[in-house]
Amino acid sequence: MVEAGKNITAAKKAAKKASIHHQDHYVYVFACFGLFLSIQKSFNIHNPSDSLLPVYWYNGKEKPFTSQQVIANENATPTLH
Repeated sequence: MVEAGKNITAAKKAAKKASIHHQDHYVYVFACFGLFLSIQKSFNIHNPSDSLLPVYWYNGKEKPFTSQQVIANENATPTLH
């Protein structure tokens, strides 16, 4: 966990900077008593629902989560039916 700043704009800038610094890693913003960055070598199936924003950064580029990633996340999350 890396602190990402005090607001969404600062978090986006921090995510892009971290993504450039950590090439070939996935970076996304999440909230847990503040804004933080998650920097991971592999893409986790639960990243779309863990992320505060509907985007992630890879090699300095902001990319939206695809509908396939979101559906895979929803299918991997157990329900209480």
